[in-house]
Amino acid sequence: MLNSPGVWLLAAALAPLLGLALLLWRQFSLEAPQVPLAEVPPSCPGLCFLSHRAHRRFPFQHLFIRITPQDPAWPARRPDLFSRRDAAGRPYCTLGAGPKDGNLFLEFNRGFDLRDPASFTEAIPCRDLAEENARIASLLASHAAYGQALPFAACSRVSGPGYNCNSMMRSLADRAGVPTPAFARHMLLCPGTGRPLPPTAFS
Repeated sequence: MLNSPGVWLLAAALAPLLGLALLLWRQFSLEAPQVPLAEVPPSCPGLCFLSHRAHRRFPFQHLFIRITPQDPAWPARRPDLFSRRDAAGRPYCTLGAGPKDGNLFLEFNRGFDLRDPASFTEAIPCRDLAEENARIASLLASHAAYGQALPFAACSRVSGPGYNCNSMMRSLADRAGVPTPAFARHMLLCPGTGRPLPPTAFS
């Protein structure tokens, strides 16, 4: 009976559902702690992609970037952004996106990104200080160039026309010349990374 074509067809049909179930279980039980971050979070020198659960009831991840510059000129130049310090005393800021008045809004130091426990962390590789500075400059320039006018959709192409936070992080990564984090390439984990924003979103 195990060798019958019907059994194998049924197994093939159920495999994606089983994979999704395992992913949901993994996220709910392992990678999504419920305890809020401490006021002073663990240090993450340089540039890092982080994620936290987009919603407490669902395991899908919200991507954002933490910027902890090694060059002290950045906090001196932009004290409005680098106003917080991590556990090692390093000034840092976060850059993330979310819904605001129906649009996808990109901003520094969003409350959820500062407080919610991180599920995943992946450093953005930089060969030297000059490259890190160039990527920080690109992120700040992208923020300044974004018109804050694209419609927001929690799950692009499913919940309606628009883009989500992960679409934005994919576009910021592309513009800064860095790959999206390995953990975010699974569409069920970080929906939206496969659909970057159109170039016209940045003036």
